Amino acid sequence: MINSLQEKLKKYRTKNKLAQKEIAGLLNISREHYARIENANCIPSSKVLQKCSDVMNSPVYSIYLPKKSSTQQNKKPRSQKQGS
Repeated sequence: MINSLQEKLKKYRTKNKLAQKEIAGLLNISREHYARIENANCIPSSKVLQKCSDVMNSPVYSIYLPKKSSTQQNKKPRSQKQGS
């Protein structure tokens, strides 16, 4: 399960066969700055986060939310006891 922004960025970058320099160019930041974000040494500004969202074609909120595993998606809610 992918939980962090850093993991999502790296997965997106490697899946699309992009070098850090290439994705940094898409985000209008230096490769060094991108590397710090991807290595969790820096928190991106809201402007950079919005650009990440645009590049990844995902809403900003989805970048920060963990993906649900297939077991979590298939769980049925427990029924509540009545009359207690």
